[in-house]
Amino acid sequence: MKALLALVVTTIAFGAAAILYHKRRDTAAVLFVLGTAFLIVVTLTHVFEAFGLLLAFRWGRPDSVGHYIDLGAALLGVIFTLSALLTMYLERDRP
Repeated sequence: MKALLALVVTTIAFGAAAILYHKRRDTAAVLFVLGTAFLIVVTLTHVFEAFGLLLAFRWGRPDSVGHYIDLGAALLGVIFTLSALLTMYLERDRP
């Protein structure tokens, strides 16, 4: 249930990022879209793990492909999202 709730939240964030990109079309908006897309991948891996989908990836095991997909997507999602927020903050002060 937690994974599905997280999927709803990240999908809403992705929708907001897409709207922001449609309005601004700048680097920060692209980074925000990429970051939220990677966070959707993270939540999907947890949904797949919870429901036992794609068992070949062996979700939930530390030495599995699914674990590394989850870890890599989480790192990239956080890095891109924080970079987007930092870029928006720095551009805010410009005239």
